[in-house]
Amino acid sequence: MKNKGFSLIELMVVLVVLAVLASLAIPSFTGLIRASRLSAQANDFYAALSLARSEAVKRNSSVSVCASSDGAACAASWSSGWLVRLGTNGTVLQVYPALSAGNTLVAAGALASVVFLPSGQAQQAASFELCGSDDSVNSSQSRNIQVSLAGRVQSTKPGTCN
Repeated sequence: MKNKGFSLIELMVVLVVLAVLASLAIPSFTGLIRASRLSAQANDFYAALSLARSEAVKRNSSVSVCASSDGAACAASWSSGWLVRLGTNGTVLQVYPALSAGNTLVAAGALASVVFLPSGQAQQAASFELCGSDDSVNSSQSRNIQVSLAGRVQSTKPGTCN
C-alpha cells in the first residue's frame, strides 16, 4: 500500500521556501503600505476642500477648512487634523483626524485656513505639501494639493518634500 501524504522532510522544505519568499516580499509591501497611506491621507484632505467648496455654494455662505487638533477650534498644525466649518456661525460640518504614521501636511506661507466664498471661489490661492515621515518615502511619494482662486482643488504627484 502506497502512502499518499507528505513526509515531514517535504513539509519542512516547503515551509523553508515559503519563509524565504516571504522575507523577500515583506519589505516591498511596507513601501506599498506607506504609499497607500499617504495617498489616502491626500485624498481625505482633497475631499475636505471639495466638501467646503460645494457646501459654500449650496448654503450660499462662506465655508472654511482650518487645521484643528481637537475637532472644535482651529489650531496651527495641519498635521494634527482639520475641520470644515461654516463661516457665518462657526458650525462644524466635518472633522478629520490627525495624519497617521508621522506624515506631515504643511501649508505654503503658513496659511491658517482656506475660505470658500458663496460663489465657490477661494478667498485666496493655497498650496499644501503632504510628506511622508520615512526617509524612504521621498518626493516621489509626496503629494502637492493646490487650491486656485477660482476654487478648483487639484492634487498632483510628486510634491517637493526633502
